[in-house]
Amino acid sequence: MGQGEIRGETRSLCCELFAGKLALALNLPLPDFAVLSVNSRIISESLMEEVTDLGAGFVFGSKHINEAREINFTEAQQFAKEKPSMATSILLFDWWIKNTDRTLGENGGNPNIFVSAVDSNVWMIDHNLAFSLDGWDETRFFRNHIFGSCRTNFARIEILEIFPKMLQITTAKDPNILQQIWELLPHEWLFLDEDKTCKTEFSLEEVIDVTSRLSKKKW
Repeated sequence: MGQGEIRGETRSLCCELFAGKLALALNLPLPDFAVLSVNSRIISESLMEEVTDLGAGFVFGSKHINEAREINFTEAQQFAKEKPSMATSILLFDWWIKNTDRTLGENGGNPNIFVSAVDSNVWMIDHNLAFSLDGWDETRFFRNHIFGSCRTNFARIEILEIFPKMLQITTAKDPNILQQIWELLPHEWLFLDEDKTCKTEFSLEEVIDVTSRLSKKKW
């Protein structure tokens, strides 16, 4: 595995856990997840060839949702109409953590939202590209997001249930939650090598810088 691949994987794990914990703190629909420890024996004795890509050590594990599938464009539009508050909250959350990986339009995309065939509930997945290091383009973000049309609801953003909770997290009213989540990250994820001499491109300061944009933003 190349250095670039290692850097991407360790950062992705950190982003996944950090964004997931923030989503749960805001009561957003996310499958249960946990940090799992994978024994090397499991890898060597598994009959599944692709399991070798997982690697031994600490990994991010998410609960399987029975009879769930990726939401399609028509369903997404309908969801935004029937549940505008939730759709707008998901849009705001992704803006807040700079998650550019929840896209969908008439020509397709990568929605990273599953819908249950049992109860029609939606589930957000895959936040490994959150806290984007690439050039942030807000116009492109809203244009491509699955619920980008809900941006007009930001005119009354203060009525969203998650908005004051976000402000609490990003201001002195609740100064420790980001630090608490940071301390949940396995130490191994913060380094690219076993000797822990090369740090992963992910930091608490970066998270604070990204999320603090909310308190300064004028919609």
